[in-house]
Formats: sequence, C-alpha cells, structure tokens
Amino acid sequence: NKLYSPGAIFVYATCVSGVIGDDIKAVSKKAEEITGCRVIPVQSEGFQDHNKTKGHWIGGDALLDYVIGTKEPEKTTPFDINIVGEFNVAGDLWGIKPLLEEMGVNIISTISGDSHVDEIAQAHRAKLNIVQCQKSSNYVAEKMEKRYGIPFIKVNFFGLKQTINSLREIADFFGDEDMIERTEELIERGLEEVQDEIHEYKERLKGKTVALYVGGNKAWSLVRPFEELGMDVMMSGTKNGMKEDYERIKDTVRDGTIIVDDANSTELARLLKKYHPNLVISGAKEKYISLKLGIPFCDFNHDRISAFAGFKGFISFAKEVDAAVSSPAFDFVHTSLKENT
Repeated sequence: NKLYSPGAIFVYATCVSGVIGDDIKAVSKKAEEITGCRVIPVQSEGFQDHNKTKGHWIGGDALLDYVIGTKEPEKTTPFDINIVGEFNVAGDLWGIKPLLEEMGVNIISTISGDSHVDEIAQAHRAKLNIVQCQKSSNYVAEKMEKRYGIPFIKVNFFGLKQTINSLREIADFFGDEDMIERTEELIERGLEEVQDEIHEYKERLKGKTVALYVGGNKAWSLVRPFEELGMDVMMSGTKNGMKEDYERIKDTVRDGTIIVDDANSTELARLLKKYHPNLVISGAKEKYISLKLGIPFCDFNHDRISAFAGFKGFISFAKEVDAAVSSPAFDFVHTSLKENT
C-alpha cells in the first residue's frame, strides 16, 4: 500500500483458506483500518461448486457490496452510462469510447477494463448500463437494475452491423434528437472509411470458410463480422457455453452450420481434418491442433494484440484475418503434408 497507493486491495479466498475457516471478511476489515485503503474480500473458494461463470458472479457481488455506490460523482449529466463487461482486451475500449463520446454520452465507469475503483464506486448514478460481454456481466447489470433502478441494454461492438445497431440503440434510449443526428453522422463517416480500407481484404477472403471454437459470447457474436468479410462460418461451438449461448448460436448461423458443444482435443482435430476450413478461430490450446493440420489460425482470446471493436477495429480485424488466411506459408505446409501422406 505504501509503495503503490492502490485504489483497492482485493483478497481472494482459495480452497486452503476456505477449508481451515479463515474469516477473510474480518481480516479485510482490520487490514482496511490499518492501511486506510479499501480491502475487499472475495469468497471464491474453488471447492464450492464454482464454475467459471459463478466465479465471475462472485467477483461481481464483491463490487456490488463493497465498491459500487460508495462514492458520489462531483457532477452528473442526463446521458451518464456505464460500460459493463468490457475488459479492454488489446485496447478494444479505446475503439468504443471515442464513438460514445462523439455521440454525446458521458461514461462514468467501465466494469472493469481501463477503469479506476473510484469510477466504479460512482457507477450507481448512471442512467443506463450497456452490457458488452453478455454472459456473466448480465448478472451485474441485473443486480444494478434491481438495486439502483438502472436499466440496461445489450450491445456488441464487434462487426459493422452490430456496432451500428448498438450505437443507434443507445441514442434511441436517450431519445435526444441532437444525439440521434450525431450518431447517424458518425455511422456514415465510419462506414465510408471502413469500406475503402477493407475492399482488398474482402476480395481475397470472399467464400473462405471459418470454424469458431471460442468463449460462449464469441461463438455467436463473431459470426456476423466474418459474414461481412464475405466468409462462411461453417462451424461454431464453445467449451464453457450456457444454454442461452447455444440458442444464440442457432439463431445466428445459417442452416447446415455445425454446432459443437464441449469438444475435446481429439474430437476437434477430427472435425477440422474432415471439413478443413480455411481458418480456425480459437484459444491458445487449440492453436497447434490447427497449425499441425495446415489450417491458418487466429487467437481471439485475451492474449490477442489487435483491437477489433468499433469501425477502426473492424479494419484491424479484416487485416489480421486476411494475413492468416492469405499467408503463403500454408502453401508450403500443404505441399509438405501431401508429400508425407
């Protein structure tokens, strides 16, 4: 605390502290008195039947119980919002934030990417929550609606159509004519810039096939962006999806698309070998399965380095997909594989 002066210290209970009965709430309270810093307990013992989503809910409860609502903003506007479920992976938030600010929206906090504890503490004064990651973040938004009366809408800033729909929904929520007009102007300008930049990529990617095996939200939210590049999503699936994720996948993909549920490495390899898509989108664990089969691969998880959100993000998205699919390296790989079979 003396070295870094953090806005808060989060204390996470592991299995060991849970088994021996550590009272981390009491310890955190005492530590807060000693340090003068927020010390927030998170009861996250893994043995309590907690899957990944439930773990996120526990983290959300910690924010709701110990952070949100503990500080009043110095000023408010009629257009205050929180961005819930945006984690600024590879700088995605920096592609979304300028669009919202140009609309005339005031962002109180982002939960939890590129944000400060003091900002999240003021989140209870927002007029609207926009929910980007629509899985565990829905839980926080629903709790805030019950506790503070803040309505929420689900948004998605990956892909052109989804970005446009999200901007318009936010503007329509506030119903301000000037905001609606500004929104349409920035949409028109954004589209014009994107189309000029991605024309060459679309020409090369048209008709190429892609297989998605990603987190629940991405398994359906990435379908439209690939279609906007002229590609065909021939498979989509997830390892940790919930029932509603598969319903969204089914509603989003075209008829005949393969939907995969919790495939292990062997099953995934068999599918890729049988259908041999032009591109695989997944996480680091699946990368080498794809590359060993001579299939281009892109990692869209938290360790990617390119931002894909918003209009400028879509240009980066098209560029990175094209770089993978059109790489001449795979011509040599295919030749080598044929010679060895």
